[in-house]
Amino acid sequence: MIQLRCPECDGDMIFNQKTRRYACQMCGLSLTKGEVENILDNMEYDEDPEEKKRKEREEYKNWYFSRKK
Repeated sequence: MIQLRCPECDGDMIFNQKTRRYACQMCGLSLTKGEVENILDNMEYDEDPEEKKRKEREEYKNWYFSRKK
């Protein structure tokens, strides 16, 4: 199970069965399941710097050769 962190204050978010919403224990922010899913989908995960460089080189190579056609 993933421990959800509040996007506003980084506090713990707990699911409330009655309201069917996630609520922050520190600032009181309340989010629906859909809102939480949107936030998680838009989060950027830290990736390995070497992997990031490899992807950038691959993208550049694809772009460069696509112009030659």
